[in-house]
This record gives sequence, C-alpha cells and structure tokens, in this order.
Amino acid sequence: MNQTIKIIFVRCLCFAGAVIVVGFVYNWLSPGGLPLIAGHQSVIVQGKTQDIPLFINRKETAQKNSPVSLHPVEEIDTEHARQFFASGNVIFLDARDYEEYLAGHITGAVSVPFTEFQNDPEIIAGLDRSARIVTYCDGTECQTSIDLAVRLNEMGFTDVWFYFGGWNEWKTAGLPVMKGSRP
Repeated sequence: MNQTIKIIFVRCLCFAGAVIVVGFVYNWLSPGGLPLIAGHQSVIVQGKTQDIPLFINRKETAQKNSPVSLHPVEEIDTEHARQFFASGNVIFLDARDYEEYLAGHITGAVSVPFTEFQNDPEIIAGLDRSARIVTYCDGTECQTSIDLAVRLNEMGFTDVWFYFGGWNEWKTAGLPVMKGSRP
C-alpha cells in the first residue's frame, strides 16, 4: 500500500509539472500572453498608496522596449466631482453592475460594468481617449472604480480620475441623479 501511494504521488507531481510547462508555453506563444511579472501603477486612495496591477500583454510590453510609464490616475472628492459635472466637460463611467446603474446613477453617467469590461474591453471603443473621464462605483467599500480607471489609463486614456466616494457620497450630497437607462 505504501508503494502505491508513492507511485500515485510521483505521477501527480509529474502531471502537475507537465500542466505548468504547457501553461507557460501557451502563454509564451499566445498573442495576448501576459508577462510573468506584471507591472503595477501606484494609486493614492484616501491618503494611502495602493499598487494596482497592469495587464498590458507581454508582446505590447516588449514592443515598447521600456517599462510601462503612465500618468497615474488620481482620486477626486465630491466637490471636485461636482465641479467636473458642472463644467459639462466630463464623462462619468459607472463601474457597478447594470442593475445597480438602473436603480440610480449620476445624471448622464454611462454604464460600464467592470465585470463586462474585463471580458470585453471593446465596450468602450467609442470613447475619446483624450476626454476627461471619472469612474465611480458604490463608494469606499468598492474598488472597481479604481480598477476601471487604471485599465482605461493603461489603454491610453490620458485624463482619467476615480471618484472613490462614488454613488453613495454623490446621492447623499443631493447632487443630480437619475434612474433607468440613459436617454
């Protein structure tokens, strides 16, 4: 019995090793392969630094021949979000699920659920990469606004901010909201 357990254990290790090797080879050959060590963008959230991983694929990183260097996204508070809104020169992106967006959102905001964006980044294909963009979600318990902002920045959007207070602070401040889909 003891010999049988050893044989099973060795076979499992060999199988696991083979799977790992196949995975590395597939990633290396894949046009969208990821680097083994991902870069990151440091973002300051409520006075504390967070490192958000970047997901530029390995071949894009190699083509740049240098480490990824982006102007980091920045946090804005409710007053700055209100000022951006009043200027009319901003696109608010709601990173929450679509059902939450329908229940209430910042007036004029566009629904870009982060989970859908991860699966299909083309859902933002029509956005101007130089437009001022503010991402938000439910508030300080929600990180998806930061993740969405960093991904947009990584994709070449140059004026990206995140509103960490998000929907909860906006609504509490009595600022313009609407329900349902955008007209």
